Amino acid sequence: MGDTIVAYWYRALCFGRPVGPWRSCSKQVQDDLRAEGLGSVDERGRFYVTVPGDIERLSVPMNFEEWEANGRRAA
Repeated sequence: MGDTIVAYWYRALCFGRPVGPWRSCSKQVQDDLRAEGLGSVDERGRFYVTVPGDIERLSVPMNFEEWEANGRRAA
């Protein structure tokens, strides 16, 4: 049996409800939040979520071979 890794999916929320699709990259979720007026970047380039926004994270355990077969992304 191969090694198991954990892949992560992210999505933007507002008041606990999704405002964007699941994304494999948290940077894309930051763009989703900014588009909804729920996120901003400070003068140092750090991203902040504005209340009532949030980021939901889903962890997906998968074996290494499956991860490689999916182009190193969660299935």
